[in-house]
Amino acid sequence: MNKNKGFIGIGLILAIVLGVVVVGGGAYYMGTKKDNPKQEVDKLSEVSEINKEVGQEVSKTQNQDTKLIDQTKTVVDNSSANCKSNSVPSIKVLSPNGGEVYKAGDKITVKWESCNITSTALNIFVALHKDGGWDSVTYLSNATTNNGNEVFTIPANIMLGSYKIRVGSVSAKVQQDFSDNSFTINSPQVSMANWKTYTNKEYGFSFNYPETWSMVGQPSNNINLKGEITGQEVNFNDINTNTILNVHYYLAPSGKEVFNLTLSDFNSGLYKDAKEIKVDGNNGIKYFTTKSIDIKGNVYNPPMKEVFVNFLDTKQTGSMVLFLETILPNSVTEIANFEKLLTTFKFL
Repeated sequence: MNKNKGFIGIGLILAIVLGVVVVGGGAYYMGTKKDNPKQEVDKLSEVSEINKEVGQEVSKTQNQDTKLIDQTKTVVDNSSANCKSNSVPSIKVLSPNGGEVYKAGDKITVKWESCNITSTALNIFVALHKDGGWDSVTYLSNATTNNGNEVFTIPANIMLGSYKIRVGSVSAKVQQDFSDNSFTINSPQVSMANWKTYTNKEYGFSFNYPETWSMVGQPSNNINLKGEITGQEVNFNDINTNTILNVHYYLAPSGKEVFNLTLSDFNSGLYKDAKEIKVDGNNGIKYFTTKSIDIKGNVYNPPMKEVFVNFLDTKQTGSMVLFLETILPNSVTEIANFEKLLTTFKFL
């Protein structure tokens, strides 16, 4: 563009030197009375050539401008109805925009519109923000095309709860937008089609568990210093997901004592993520913890997610304690399995 303008400027100077005024792409000769006819013809001929060349350059420049505009259309996404060529670059999230309900592992369609944001490059990032904040951020994509519509899979191990989506420009992070309101991500759907059943006839309880879990050894009795049996426990694990489940039945009177201690800790606020539940119609307490180091100070990498459930038996004198531990990346799926297991628990 600068080169073209320079050429037109030279043409204009030549026109002025020759006594020509260029108007609207045409040239008019401004001779004096002293000029003879032959000189006028010669000068008019020169003006004609200059006018032709100037016209050609103007046409060439217009064509180049048209090409540049076409190229600009391929690299700028003006999907916003109010977007103009001089508008400030911006991005607006269209969906999910609040109120939607998903499950971990679901497909989620993210839609947005943008103005004057590069579209041919991988210039868009998409992230999930737990509770709309910055403490827990999960990136669905660090760099994707600015096409305004992308399908992602919600990670199966994502923390459940309330979320907002954030869409922004990789090259200019200030160009970004959040969902207006929060949406929800719940536990994934659990199929029990091939689940197994564990039944303890000695103490009268049963439950179903995932086909990928295996019972470790045989049930073992707990014996106190007096040689009395105080309870029994059985263990399960899934070596593929690094998951263990400990099921412990406390006989009376220790069972009621264990539950009362758990209830007291719950009422005092000792457990941050806890709630009262019912299992097979019996009162219980459930709480979650995340463990990053063991008692010796060794770091867990990745961290461990733990779920503790304690509930009374039918006679209200004994109690069950179920303890689940799994690595954080698998926690959503395995906790969903555990929650389903609790719905199948029965005292016989």
